[in-house]
Amino acid sequence: MTESGSPIVSSETNALRCIDRKTFRFATFGNHACAILMTMCVLFAGSGCHRPSYQTSRIEAKNQWNQVRARIKQQLAQQQFDQGLFQDAIANATAALALSPTLVKCYVLIAFSHLELGQSASAEAAINRAGSLGLEHSDLHYIRAVLLEQRGDVRSAVKEFARARELDKTRIEYLLAHAECLATLGRYAKALTLLAESLNTFDDSYEVATLAARVAELKGDRQLAIEYDSIALARGSSDPLVSQSLGLDLAMEGRCRQAIETLSPLLDGESMSKIAQGAVRRSLAGCLLKTGQPRKAFEIISGYSTEHPQDDAAAALHAAALWKIGEAEKALRALPEHVGPGSATADLLCLRGDILSDLGREKEASEAFSRALADNPGHFRASQTPGRASP
Repeated sequence: MTESGSPIVSSETNALRCIDRKTFRFATFGNHACAILMTMCVLFAGSGCHRPSYQTSRIEAKNQWNQVRARIKQQLAQQQFDQGLFQDAIANATAALALSPTLVKCYVLIAFSHLELGQSASAEAAINRAGSLGLEHSDLHYIRAVLLEQRGDVRSAVKEFARARELDKTRIEYLLAHAECLATLGRYAKALTLLAESLNTFDDSYEVATLAARVAELKGDRQLAIEYDSIALARGSSDPLVSQSLGLDLAMEGRCRQAIETLSPLLDGESMSKIAQGAVRRSLAGCLLKTGQPRKAFEIISGYSTEHPQDDAAAALHAAALWKIGEAEKALRALPEHVGPGSATADLLCLRGDILSDLGREKEASEAFSRALADNPGHFRASQTPGRASP
């Protein structure tokens, strides 16, 4: 929850979201406390040779000691942040800044901790304090972009994500967030260009290719989506949703054998709870029918169709599989009884006509084809003279 009581926007509401803006961990920074103390000892040991005035020496020693204390508190704050102790991290980072106000990474820690706690206003205040001192850090721009995105100001967020990337091009989360915001604005070509340019920079990661595939789908470029999903899988993605997207796109492109190879493993083991069962089973059954494997299609779709009687597309595939394995009577009963208007109506009526024709009920078959033609005058199958079909 935010300080005002409104919930932070969840990453789950964004279909493109590949990372959780709020909870990613940034690299641990700072030297070990022991190294800092050793450095301090060397500094103090050397200062005796110059014999400064007593007062000056005390001031310098105090400043040096404050720097050491500040960095130790910064390191402790980092460790507490990594452990999820965000209030403690804020306290120690604030104490470090009291000793050394220009430790920019303490402002980063404070801002991130407030963000984790849902305290957006406090996170923004920490960023503004750093800015008032002329301090700049890529993470500060990243956090500001996250806050802007949460408020719905995506255009401004794009600019902040871009600035974060200018300061540090090695951070993949900056790239993904930048591209996601561009896609949210409908700037698909720009997002794809950005991801393509960085594909080899992050060649040990599949996240860039995965996001590029989703943006390509939004752009309507299914072939490009297939290419990027294939790259993601080649780079080691084990996400069943990547395989699902690739398999469904392959099926829609008519590349049935590749679709079968990609989708079949998803129906085994843990993947079943993560995928869209209906879409996968319908695409897989359709491809199996097209490649002359009706019995396998029946095994894939029959149970699902029975459990989901409202899914007319699954019922049609179930009926087609039954018909193709020689069970025409059962196939006729499996077809949806009431076919409403829609793009699939003519296809269903033609299937009914084929099954009726196979049962020798030619008059009823002819009526089914006539209804299909009335529903869709341009339907090729409905315009043909219905003859006896064989399974």
